[in-house]
Parts: sequence; C-alpha cells; structure tokens
Amino acid sequence: MLASLGNRNAVAQILGLRISGFIAWVLWRGIYLSKLPSLARKLEVVVDWTWKALFPPNIVQLPMTRTGSVGLARYAAGEFVFHQGDPAGSLFVIQSGTAGVYRGETSSPVAVLKPGDHFGAASLAPNGQGPHPVSVKAETSLDLITLRRGDFERLAQFDDRLRKHLRNTSAALKGYEGLMARVKENPVIASVKVADIMMSPAETLSANSSLAEAISRFDGGRPSYPVVDESGRLQGYCGRAELFAALRELPPLETPISDFMRKDPPVISTDQSIIDAAMIMLREEIEMLAVVSSDGGVIGVVSPLDVIRKANGPLAMDSTLAIAQGNVRKQTH
Repeated sequence: MLASLGNRNAVAQILGLRISGFIAWVLWRGIYLSKLPSLARKLEVVVDWTWKALFPPNIVQLPMTRTGSVGLARYAAGEFVFHQGDPAGSLFVIQSGTAGVYRGETSSPVAVLKPGDHFGAASLAPNGQGPHPVSVKAETSLDLITLRRGDFERLAQFDDRLRKHLRNTSAALKGYEGLMARVKENPVIASVKVADIMMSPAETLSANSSLAEAISRFDGGRPSYPVVDESGRLQGYCGRAELFAALRELPPLETPISDFMRKDPPVISTDQSIIDAAMIMLREEIEMLAVVSSDGGVIGVVSPLDVIRKANGPLAMDSTLAIAQGNVRKQTH
C-alpha cells in the first residue's frame, strides 16, 4: 500500500515494512509508472515528470484556483446528479443529453431539461444555502458544465440579465410542479388536446415583411406572430422580445423580418396534450406556440392563457359542484 502526500513525500507499507518520506515517494512513483498500460503512455508521463522537476510552475503567473473554477462532469443514463436534500453548492449547465427533475425519485419527472438549460440555480439564490429542493437524474448520457457557488455569485452580482434568467428558471420549475400537481388531482386535464384549445386560423407575418410592417402589426397589441413563407410553412417566430431587440439597433425600417426573427422556434401538433404545450412554453419562455401540420404548415396557435384557462377550468367546475352539493345537503338536513 502506497499513498503520495505531496511535496515529494509519501507513505508505504510493503511486505509489512513501513516506509515514509522521499524514498516512499520514489517507490510510489515507480509502482505507479509500472502499472500504466502502454510504453508510449509511460514515456509521456516520464517526460512530464522530468519537465516539471526542471521547470516547476510559477504560481504567481498561473493561479491554479482560477483554472479549476469551471468544471466538466459526465453522468450515465440513470445516474443522479444530486438527490433531494443533498447540500447545494454548484450551478450545472447541460452541454449534451437530457436530465429529469424529480420531486419524488420513484415518480415521473416534473420536468425534462435539455442542452442549454441549467439547474441548481435555486440553491444559488442569495439566501440559498440550504439543501437541494429536488432530485436531478440523467435521463440519457449527460455532459455538464459546473460552476462553483462563489464564482457564480460574483458573476451574477454584475449581470442583471443572469439574475433575471435565474428567477425565470426558478419560476418555470415551480410552474412544472404546480402543473403536475394539478394533473394528479384531475387526470382529465392530460387528455385535453391542443386541437381543443388552439386558435385557428392563425394570424401570421410573412417572411418578406419589413420592420415597418411588423411594427404596425404589433401596434394592435398582439404579443407575437408565427412567420411563414408564401405557402404557409413556418419559417420563424417574432415576439415582442425579438422586435424590441431589433429596434435597439435602430435598423432601417426596410429591414426584412427574417433578419431578426427567431429562426428555429418550438412547435406543437394538434394531437399533443396541453401538458406538452405548457412544458414547451415554460421552458422556452415563448408568448405564442405555433401549431403545425405534418408538412410544416401553420394551422393555429396556442397561448399560455389558453392553457391556463383550460387547465383551471375542470378543477374550478369540480370545486363549484362540490360546494353546491354541500349546500344541498345542508338544506336537506
């Protein structure tokens, strides 16, 4: 048994003999080198050790604590990144793969996160020193970028957009949880299809429209439009966020809408449920979701208000009915 202690010191126990100090460190390195799998790898390690012995790193010019602030982590499908109640400490950003967010580890996930999404943000709030409120598990092979709490707090302190994004993410997670709780109370909600609530035909903008035309259309108060080509196929999405972002640059009014629209917006089909629609809108922070046919044609739109109205409707009716039945019983008695 051998263990390196650093600073060219080690401890060892070989055939019952205990050794420590520099000699144990030399033995540790020799045995470590002998166990490497190939000659090329052994030579590479020897050259690296020799170089560092001759030219040790200048810690004044190379602050190692900073280079280790951002890390990479990989999880196999089915592995938990952390469990509910574990101590919090890092922000995780998904580089590839998908992750499920669980309230109870044996139930279905309340949300599925995709590349570009992040989690662990709730633990990084100014007062977020407590444990993780949810569990997160790799649904597929998962590659993550990790950022330590202290580094993240320094970054967020000077970036209002990052703080706003974190608040939106936290609100979206609460929305997922609330929606799943509502579906559990009233499973009928999950059977409602997009076709039952969509607005059709959809009001759209042409990909050939100019900025001036877009401004006049938004002047009526509508929050967003699908952008289509001459045949009615979806080309993009333009909401108030995209329009205002374009106006900040003061472009010519002849600028085509294709220059500033969202090029690859999320879509949904008529046979999907309103739960699917709600999940997409919470994740994408989009004001209007295009409903498309199999050939990509826009046949309608769904807004968050449509989903909320339908999700709350059956429960509200059930509550009203229960109150009415209770009043009838009281009058009977």
